[in-house]
Amino acid sequence: MPITISLDPGRQDLDAIHGILATTYWSPNIRREVVAEALRNSITAVAIDDATGATIGLARVVTDRATFAWLILGNLGVAAGLLIQRLPVEGDGNLAGQVDSLAREAMLGRSEDYRRISILTQTLKREELLTLDVETILRRLFWEEPIVMFEPHAGETAPKFACRCSRERVSQMIRSLGVEEADSIIAEQGQIEVACEFCGQQYRYDPIDAAGIFTGLSTDVSGGAVH
Repeated sequence: MPITISLDPGRQDLDAIHGILATTYWSPNIRREVVAEALRNSITAVAIDDATGATIGLARVVTDRATFAWLILGNLGVAAGLLIQRLPVEGDGNLAGQVDSLAREAMLGRSEDYRRISILTQTLKREELLTLDVETILRRLFWEEPIVMFEPHAGETAPKFACRCSRERVSQMIRSLGVEEADSIIAEQGQIEVACEFCGQQYRYDPIDAAGIFTGLSTDVSGGAVH
């Protein structure tokens, strides 16, 4: 089956990618705009079936293009990734403004240990990343290295995605713009629309909602609740 691998954002079928990701256990009901933002902020490659034009695979690299890269591989039903990152230097040398901080960090980045780990990580095959468990992968890659594995937090102490944005906070931001600026946005767009860049939540204000912000008639009561 002829397949094309493309880095062209124009060839990313957002609807198809979102439709499948929204049904997975790791991103259930994820919003379409969040998927779009994730693709924009990554180096993204899609595998396209030349015969049907369907997207059959996806790979993303999340990287700062300097110290780390997180490769996410797999078809649209399975995804996996491995992140390696050097830790900051310890002690006073890690404090902001220290003269020797940058030199020490640069030395750490060029160290033999970090280079060796990076090279070993590159030997990991796609099939291994998608099929082997975490412990097996670590033993396979770093069998000569001292490995310490920490038990992940679960339940109430487990990491969770949360955002403190709220309609009330957005209303305060709009109030800070002033009546004239708010009115000009409504005159141009018919409403005020604000999107949280962290969680993707959309907030919309029609002319009546916007007027209530400045007259004290707003019914926003959400405060700073986490959602």
